[in-house]
Amino acid sequence: MYDSSKVAETIKNRSKLLGIQLKDMLFELDLNKNMLSNMYNGSMPKADNLAKIAQYLDCSVEYLLGIDKKKPIPEDGDGLDEGALEQEFMRWFRMQPLDRQKEILFDLVQAVPGPGQGE
Repeated sequence: MYDSSKVAETIKNRSKLLGIQLKDMLFELDLNKNMLSNMYNGSMPKADNLAKIAQYLDCSVEYLLGIDKKKPIPEDGDGLDEGALEQEFMRWFRMQPLDRQKEILFDLVQAVPGPGQGE
């Protein structure tokens, strides 16, 4: 049903985006160092191992399996260029209630110096 080599490729790409070495991740999760190689050869890992990897890579199992096509955004913004970071912020901002949007804008205005006021 799921293509194990595509799942392996997704894991590889996600770890690269986050700056995570695959060998380090597999070691820390106590998984076989040949797991990805085995996946490229048709072997699908157990569900609990996929869940461990998804948690480590800050994404869902559905994302790893290719069910959820939305790319997860790293919480700290690593791996995002300026345009993608702005787009993600605006997506999040629009999801906030209007009162919360006003609070956020007020806090930003207070925290960021205007032209000629600092930086």
